[in-house]
Amino acid sequence: MRAAQATSAHYAALYGLPPLSTLNDMPALTIAARLVHESPDADGQMRLYPTFPLPGRHEVFSLDDEELSAQQALRRHHVYGGDSSPIIALFEPTGLRHQEITTSLDRLAGVIDGHAHDARQAVLLLLEGQDFTATMDISEIPSHKVFQLRCDWDTFHEHRIRRRQHARTGTTVLADGHDSASEGTCGGQAAEGTG
Repeated sequence: MRAAQATSAHYAALYGLPPLSTLNDMPALTIAARLVHESPDADGQMRLYPTFPLPGRHEVFSLDDEELSAQQALRRHHVYGGDSSPIIALFEPTGLRHQEITTSLDRLAGVIDGHAHDARQAVLLLLEGQDFTATMDISEIPSHKVFQLRCDWDTFHEHRIRRRQHARTGTTVLADGHDSASEGTCGGQAAEGTG
């Protein structure tokens, strides 16, 4: 919490404002940073409207290298994360999991209905994790060059899905609204679910 307060105070100071302490301080900061602008509506009431196009955080606030890197990673995940899903699906075309696929960026572009650049970024996003590896440097290969993309399913489940063991867990249903002897039952029948 203190780190967030220090960060917001730093951003406010960049625009000559005091540290944020009230709800009104946040709109004042967003106006000063030109994230929103204040204009009268049809009735003459002052309203806040978002700036379009909305600038990136790095254009509004000074970011250190670590913050800038984190923001770039968030943008990359936002833009190319959706393209990664159909690529992952190629490993399970018939429900059987493959450890490896042989493909090219041009082929993957067709799968994601995009451009080879989009396919490259989606694969690079997958390679950021510990579960996918490639036989070539994806950042530099020509889009027609064939390569193997591999998936370690155990690592995939551990890091991307956070696989839980299939366990049965009891559910407490209070029949009379009080914590009584009916705990764990509903109308005399045990209530269980899977987690």
